Amino acid sequence: MDVISFNPSDYHVLFFPNEENNKKAAYMDAILDLKAKYPEEFSGVKATEKEIDESAYPLNKNKPVLLIKKNGQTIAYLSGEKSKGKIMEYLEMTMKKNEETVMD
Repeated sequence: MDVISFNPSDYHVLFFPNEENNKKAAYMDAILDLKAKYPEEFSGVKATEKEIDESAYPLNKNKPVLLIKKNGQTIAYLSGEKSKGKIMEYLEMTMKKNEETVMD
């Protein structure tokens, strides 16, 4: 299964694009917009194909899934068709600590 992952601040973000191209477009657009806004945080982005332990990651193979974890706990789970704005809202949350650190 394809996985795109990155680690802004204290978060671990995993995106599983899965099969539905039309449903994953908003997720990909949001990730690309965030990468343009926060290029340093995206220097460690990894796109890999790997076997996934589905007991550890609740996935639907027919829908895109975005997981945001912090300290090993899932704090956000988005799946299926979502607006780009909603996806950005969750992804921007992972960048807030970095913004505050830069301002100090």
